Amino acid sequence: MIFDIQTYPYLEDLFVDAAERGAGAGKALIDALIDEGKREGWSKLYWVTRMHNPARKLYDHYGEADDYVRYRITP
Repeated sequence: MIFDIQTYPYLEDLFVDAAERGAGAGKALIDALIDEGKREGWSKLYWVTRMHNPARKLYDHYGEADDYVRYRITP
C-alpha cells in the first residue's frame, strides 16, 4: 500500500518539553493537526509510538491503537 501524504499524512515526531508535559501542550498540538487535516481534506493522520510510552494516555483519547507491527530492514 502506498500512502498519499497529501491526504494521509504521517506524524514523524511530537515532542513536548518535560517541564510542560501534562499541561495540555501535546493535546493542543494534536488538536491543531486535526484542524489542519479538516481544512486540507486529509482522510487520516497516523503516527507510531512505543507500547509503554506515557503519552499513550493522551493518544488513546483520539483513537485506538491497532495491532500492526512495524518492521525495519537494512538493504
